[in-house]
Amino acid sequence: MEPFDTLVEQKEIITKAWPSFVIVAGVMAAILFGIFQWTYGAQIEHWKGLAEQNALASVPFTAVGAGCMPTNFTGAGSAGTFTLAGGRCTAVTILMDSALKAPNGWHCSAGDKTALAHNIWVPQWYEVASTPRTATIPIPLAADAMDVITFGCKAY
Repeated sequence: MEPFDTLVEQKEIITKAWPSFVIVAGVMAAILFGIFQWTYGAQIEHWKGLAEQNALASVPFTAVGAGCMPTNFTGAGSAGTFTLAGGRCTAVTILMDSALKAPNGWHCSAGDKTALAHNIWVPQWYEVASTPRTATIPIPLAADAMDVITFGCKAY
């Protein structure tokens, strides 16, 4: 009977220890998941944002100028280029397609491709106002009529 008694004792030890083991395993899994989220969470959100932008890359934008008529739109979604035309432009409002709606607004940066092509450095500049569907980008004095402006916007 001794082997049987030993088995009963081992079963009792395992039965008593099992809840503790399950709790420890659960805590370890939670800790590892938390470390994964902390380590890779920002990267996952970044890649999700890029996927959303790529999915919207075929949605066209339009632009309305203050003092000019932007033309030659290239790009789509929330990034592209346009040409200043028809006078001294002070600002351009980018109108995102109705499929693009930011929760709060847009953070945009812009640059002058034509000035850079002529070795004139014009620093990058940013939007001055935005709504869930529009972003207004000022045009610096260094930009001439017929300059090509490049921009990129990210929803926030």
